[in-house]
Amino acid sequence: MSSISCFNSGRDRVVVIWDLQTLSSTRTIPVMETVEALISLPSMDYLKPLKIKQTFSPNEPLFFTFGNSGLVKLWSGTTGRCLLIQEDKTHEKTAGNSYSKDKEHEQVFLNAYFNETTRMFYTNTVDHNIVAFNIKKLKLEKQFIGELGDVLDVRFFNDNDNNPLYAIVANNDEKVKIFNLNTWHCQMLKGHTDIVIGLDISYDHSLLATCSKDDIVRIWSYDSDTSSFSCVALAEGHTGDVAAIAFSKTSNAFIVSGSQDTTAKVWSLEKLILDKDLSIEPQHLSSLFTLKTHDKEVNSVSVSINDKHFATGSADKTAKIWDIRNQKLLAVLSGHRRGIWCVQYSPVNPELATASADGLIKIWSTKDYNCLHTIEGHDASVLRIVYLSMGTQLISSGSDGLLKLWDLKTSTCVKSIDAHEGKIWGMTASTDESLLVTCASDSSVIVWRDSTEEERQAKRDNVEEVLLMEQEVSNLLINKKYHEALKIALNLNQPFRALKILKEILNEIDGIDHLKNTLLQFSDDHLNLLFSYVIDWNTNTRHSTEAQIIIKMLLSIVTPDKILKLPNGQKCVESLLPYTERHMARIERLSQQVLFLDFSWHSMKYLDQSSNVSTSEEFSTT
Repeated sequence: MSSISCFNSGRDRVVVIWDLQTLSSTRTIPVMETVEALISLPSMDYLKPLKIKQTFSPNEPLFFTFGNSGLVKLWSGTTGRCLLIQEDKTHEKTAGNSYSKDKEHEQVFLNAYFNETTRMFYTNTVDHNIVAFNIKKLKLEKQFIGELGDVLDVRFFNDNDNNPLYAIVANNDEKVKIFNLNTWHCQMLKGHTDIVIGLDISYDHSLLATCSKDDIVRIWSYDSDTSSFSCVALAEGHTGDVAAIAFSKTSNAFIVSGSQDTTAKVWSLEKLILDKDLSIEPQHLSSLFTLKTHDKEVNSVSVSINDKHFATGSADKTAKIWDIRNQKLLAVLSGHRRGIWCVQYSPVNPELATASADGLIKIWSTKDYNCLHTIEGHDASVLRIVYLSMGTQLISSGSDGLLKLWDLKTSTCVKSIDAHEGKIWGMTASTDESLLVTCASDSSVIVWRDSTEEERQAKRDNVEEVLLMEQEVSNLLINKKYHEALKIALNLNQPFRALKILKEILNEIDGIDHLKNTLLQFSDDHLNLLFSYVIDWNTNTRHSTEAQIIIKMLLSIVTPDKILKLPNGQKCVESLLPYTERHMARIERLSQQVLFLDFSWHSMKYLDQSSNVSTSEEFSTT
């Protein structure tokens, strides 16, 4: 906007230029799309990096439009011509993109802002994303996803050093989301025309496979130079939603897909050409064979570690093991009461794990096909399972949002985590198992870090610290430095030792005064802890005397208001009253008994003296 004119845009597909002096429109420019945001840069210097073929005067009014085509465009306010159209087609609206029923006013961008410091355009989109374009080539620089919806599957993708670089997400969308784990910048892969259901990564982390409700499997190749993925192949042949997919384990020889059409297909990847030229159309994969595997839809497929067999899990309550070379059925694994959501081969042992909607996990031998273990613990459907720790542990996710870690030797739950607020559809571990990523219907993707070793080290450090402090307490007791020892005993949370120290202090000359001075130096935390100890000591007749002495001291040095403000102050007072009253009644009874004994003793003494006097008088009379 110049000092005497301004631009106005709307959904009427035109931009109007107004003269601010006369308050009248000077030009109407048809832009042929609804415009949600318009930006006029404050200086022509920002436009120097742009390669604009047309020439224009330094004072010519120029502006950028963000319209429903999904492309940023630069316009001349003088000629009304479009000078530049964004080459980055990331957000270009295609026939497959559908945001609303009103096709004419479908929006892609909702608002836009230009930052002069970073020289970036920032815009928010109708699907709740924040996008940043640089001014040099109007190329997408960063993208942050605001809403994922139901997240159905997730995988880690490693860099050249075999460290997790990306989290690849399939959510309730036809676009695959690629999140950079360092910056959380998101790439989006276009190609599928319906919701992507499943993902898998090749053994060398060079290929990505996606399967969708459009009945198609797509293979994507990763280019480390450009840090981008491109579709290099697609597999068509299923007649229903493709729900599961799995690469071969030792090479990129084949891939297995399972579909709602109740079949499984094995596709050859041996002739796959990895070309970086994006203009080349993806090649079509050929199916090696197709098997009618189940009576109902196939929910999961898994390839054995030697690439000789693959397993399928279905809603018909069975899992089946197939021979890839001979294309024969090897075993039918029956035992679940409801449909099977996931099958997983052990990375080490000849085992296959199955997870079902009946809340059970079963471990099967792949030698004799018998059930080795049945793991119970989930109260809802078990949706995904992953082997960990060289096949000695298994982690499972449920439709109740819980993660459970199992020790397969004892079939016991080692740890349970309330991870999500919805069904955990996807879960996978990094290659070194240091990270775990989960995704769920609560629109969240969570990356978990293995803290087992840190917890063990913390426990070792804590034990060592406790031993040193206990040794210090022992040394202080030997040297009769009871006051310092009492503080350490409280820090160690050792009430019995603290009681012994208090008794030693009270046995000293002027012990009560010394103890009172010590308590005056205590923090609120120490006083609160001592209050809690006194409650227990006061319940025992053997220690009630010391407890009552400490109560009296605490009441004399701490005001009632401060006692009630302690974390457990009111609770301590309420707990002390009944036992204190009971001790008082006991002391009164003892006092009465002592008085009675004293009276009896004096009476007996008086009778004895009277008897002696009578005897003397008798002797005198005689």
